[in-house]
Order: sequence, then C-alpha cells, then structure tokens
Amino acid sequence: MSQLDGYSIMIVSKYFKTIEDFKVITCVCKKFRENTQKFHFNPIQLTTSTLHLFPNVETFHFYKGSENIFWQDFIFNKKINPTQFYKMIVWCLVDYNLTQIWEYNNIEFKRVIYTRNDVNKYGVVIPMNVCSLHQRVFYNMPISTIELPCHLSAIRQFAFFCCSNLKEITLTNHIKTIGNSAFLNCSSLKKVVIPNSVTSLGMCCFSRCYSLQSISVPSSLLIINDNCFSYNHSLKEIKLSEGLNTLGFCRCFQLCETLEEITFPKSISQIPSHTCYRCGKLSKIVLSESLTRIGNGSFQECGIRELHLPQNVVEIGKKAFFKCFQLSKVEFNKGITAIQTKAFCCCILLNTVNIPDTVVFIGKCGFEKNVVFTGKKGLI
Repeated sequence: MSQLDGYSIMIVSKYFKTIEDFKVITCVCKKFRENTQKFHFNPIQLTTSTLHLFPNVETFHFYKGSENIFWQDFIFNKKINPTQFYKMIVWCLVDYNLTQIWEYNNIEFKRVIYTRNDVNKYGVVIPMNVCSLHQRVFYNMPISTIELPCHLSAIRQFAFFCCSNLKEITLTNHIKTIGNSAFLNCSSLKKVVIPNSVTSLGMCCFSRCYSLQSISVPSSLLIINDNCFSYNHSLKEIKLSEGLNTLGFCRCFQLCETLEEITFPKSISQIPSHTCYRCGKLSKIVLSESLTRIGNGSFQECGIRELHLPQNVVEIGKKAFFKCFQLSKVEFNKGITAIQTKAFCCCILLNTVNIPDTVVFIGKCGFEKNVVFTGKKGLI
C-alpha cells in the first residue's frame, strides 16, 4: 500500500464500498490524507453528514439504492442544495412527472419510469427518456399500437393488461425483463418479436393473447415463467431457444388449442407439470437428449401420435400423457426407471408396449387394461 502514490490510491479508492474505507485510507500515510479532496465527483453515495468529506465535488451522484436520501434530504427537506454543484446525476428511479416540474436545469435523471399518472397527464406517447414502464401503466386502455423508447429496459407487471385493441408492438433491443401479466388479455395482439436483450418473461406474460400466431424466442432468453403463453388459441408452432434453462413450474403452454408442434432445446432437462396441458392439436414434440424427466400432466389431452423418449429420461410423471387419444406408438429408452400413475391411461390406440428391464415402478393405471406388454414382466 505504501508503494502507491496519491494518484494511484485515488484510482483504487473509486471502488471502495463504504465511507469508512475512505476514512481509513486517509490514516495510512500522509500522502493519502487529501485523497477525498481530489475527487470532483462522489464515487460513493454521500449524505448531509458525509458531504464535507468530499469538499471539491462538482458532479454529485444519487446512486441506485439511495432513494431515501434523494427524497428526504434533497426533494422534501432540501438539505442538499443543487446550486452548489455544476451537475447532479440521479440514478434513483423517478417518475416522469418529476423530471418535468423540476426547476433546475443542472440535473440529469438516468432512470425515469412512466406511470399511470404520467399517462393521464402527458398522454400515451412514451417520452424518449423513459427507461421503465410502471405496473398497470396502460391497463385497459384503447390503444391499437404504441412505440416504445429505444432505451426502455423494463416492462413491469400488468403494464398492458387488458389492452384488447393492441394489435402490434415492437419491443426494443434494450429491454431485459418483461414482468408478470405484462400483456395478459391483449386479445388482438397477433405477433411478438422478443429481442435478444430479453432474459426473462414473467408469469402469464402473454397469456390469453387469443390472436397471437407467431412468437420469436431469442437465444438470450433464460427463463419463461408459469402460464407465460397459456390460452393462446391461434399459436401453431414455437421453437424454444437453446439458451433457455428454466421453463416455469407449470402450465407454460396450456390450452394453446391450435399449437401443432413444439421443440424443446438441449438446455431443458425437465419438462414442468402441465406444460402443454390440453393442447388438442399438438401432434409433434421434439425432445432433447438432455431431458431427464417429464412432469405431471405435461402432455395431458394432446394430439401426439408417436412418442420416442430420449435415452436420459428416467421418469414419466402422473398423467403425463393421459387421454392422448391419438397416441399409438411409444418407444421407451433403456434408462427409464419409473412410469407414474395414469401416465398413459386412456391412450386408447396404444396396443403394444415394450417395457425395458430398467423400469422398477409403474403406477396404478399406468396404461390401459387392453395393452399387450413385452419385455420386463411382473410390474403390471
């Protein structure tokens, strides 16, 4: 530490986490005593009681997480005077209205959120400096199309809930998250292109979008949560991206009545319960070799005709293929160990099944009574 000069320690101290770190470094040796006086910006969040430690600050930052200081000391109590700084940069989340009524021009707001109150006051055209849409911001509004700002990074829950006239929307390349039920009940929405910047889709995000015919899923998408695309009666095909590693806990595509084909990527090791529940026209499923488990009711009441299980699948959950009336052929792998209760019950066209020696458990009513079994005996 003693070998560092004053300039070098200033560079290092930019990464300090607490104000105590700055206090301690001034006690190390004489050449570090004036370290905080060299800064023309605050590298760490300051309060009214610590501001004196950085007497030469010209650009003052309100960092993310300092909302209490921003609102209490700055906005309401005015303990921090904006005129004493050349510039102030606010990283706290603030609503758009505040940016418009602010009386000083030396402040820059980095994280502006558009709220329902803003919509009522300024209209449905989203300003270009907005980076986030508040929950229920356009709830039940008669908009048919909308342009999103290029720097928008988050669409919060219920943002476009029940916008039944919304037909199209172009999601910009900075959006990272789309919250729960963000587009729930957008019944006229026909096409969605999800940009490569998006990493997660919330629960019921595009549920009950009855007109949705096409979905483009990017490689950046890691998480699709429960019921995300459920009840989409016009959706015919979807190919999930290879980067996807979490497919919710259940019912992601349930009751997509026109869905005909779905491809599961190698990154998915388990298909959650009721993923494609009652997708009556689903006739083709492409399962990856990395798949280990098919959850309860995953393909219950689907139109699947043939099933070829990858070699790593060890368990088929309860009612996984229950009432798949078109299913006539099943090929089990040599690693399957458990077929749970009613897994293939009411599959009336399934006449012959070869049970591998690896199977140690078949649940009650695992198959129809008329099925002829070959292979391992003693489990039925």
